Amino acid sequence: MSIVALIKKLVLAYRISVRDDPELNLLLDNDHESSETSIALAANRVVDEFNRIWPPFRQLYTLSTFPSLDLLLHGITVKLLEGVTALSVRNDINTSPDAQNVSGKLQLLGYHRQIYEKNLREMKQNIDHRALYAGKGKAAVQYSIDAFFETVTGVSEYGSDRH
Repeated sequence: MSIVALIKKLVLAYRISVRDDPELNLLLDNDHESSETSIALAANRVVDEFNRIWPPFRQLYTLSTFPSLDLLLHGITVKLLEGVTALSVRNDINTSPDAQNVSGKLQLLGYHRQIYEKNLREMKQNIDHRALYAGKGKAAVQYSIDAFFETVTGVSEYGSDRH
């Protein structure tokens, strides 16, 4: 499947999951809340974040190989909320003496971010443990122990001296 077709399917899945339907968005003049470009950027940010957090994997994931549609959709929601919250906070701080409005938006973002980060870390650990139990490699903790041993002794796990 081409990347364009994949992004189109992902945008549709996201819009269905958050009920971003033009017929329901009366305040937006019957338009979508988020553009395809914003959703695609948010999805790429989720994949990038997944690849950067602990435990590290030898294989980097892409949109087409991401291990969980649910996690990706939730992550897109968080990334889009971060942008909307930043815009809203900027506008409210400049025009509103009432800090309650800003506080409520930050709490909503914090709630979604907390759930997303928990699920993100659990997914990474589950994949790491499945690889270990399937005999397809070592757990990330073992890689860290090996790297530390090699740094301290100058000898890799295979016995070759790196100096």
